[in-house]
Amino acid sequence: HEYYENVFLQKLILILVRSIANETIVVSNYMKKQKGFKFAHVVHNGVEIKNETHLNKLGSKLVFVGRIKKEKGAQDLIVSLAEIKNIITKKSVHFYGRCEQIEYFSNLIKEKKLDNIVQLRGFEKDIDSIYSDTYLFMLPSYRESFGISIIEAMANRIPVISTNIGGIPEIITPDCGILVSPGDINTLALSIKKLLSDEILALKMGKNGYEKVKKYFTMECFVDKIFNLLSNI
Repeated sequence: HEYYENVFLQKLILILVRSIANETIVVSNYMKKQKGFKFAHVVHNGVEIKNETHLNKLGSKLVFVGRIKKEKGAQDLIVSLAEIKNIITKKSVHFYGRCEQIEYFSNLIKEKKLDNIVQLRGFEKDIDSIYSDTYLFMLPSYRESFGISIIEAMANRIPVISTNIGGIPEIITPDCGILVSPGDINTLALSIKKLLSDEILALKMGKNGYEKVKKYFTMECFVDKIFNLLSNI
């Protein structure tokens, strides 16, 4: 995203926001601290909660949702999957999101001999189609202010693996997912293997993640916090 890659643009936007805004809202405590919004209000994003009745089983897909680029750790995920290829042969891995380097990632998939397992699916706006029949969500990002795709997955009772950066640790705790360090391909591979090898643990994490979203990250929570904030201005 241009905002993160242009330091001058970041500073300019901060100056403009501070000069005209009565109140400032950011989506994570990380963003409040790192971006210099000392007096900002933190309001986490929210998502719609699905009906509980059809969310009690694990599927066959492993999914990545986000822009397919190095900053999101897409290449790390492909390399880590190659390390556990024998474990994922009965699964399919779907990368959802716009890909700015389609040739690079296609070649990497071929180089790692994952052609029959990994699919670059492109942008998909139908959330239900992304998370239906999904076993595990993975986002080994190097930079993330919050990570709304993470709570979308958790809202569908899907266990998650991501990185311990940005606002992600405000979402994922050990009871509902696994955090690894950005670029730690070996630990990422072992974490994927762990959840694929232990369905009981995966189901438990999925359930706990669902309960956490229902308590803290619903659209109703988001709207209520915004309404209360506006009411006090």
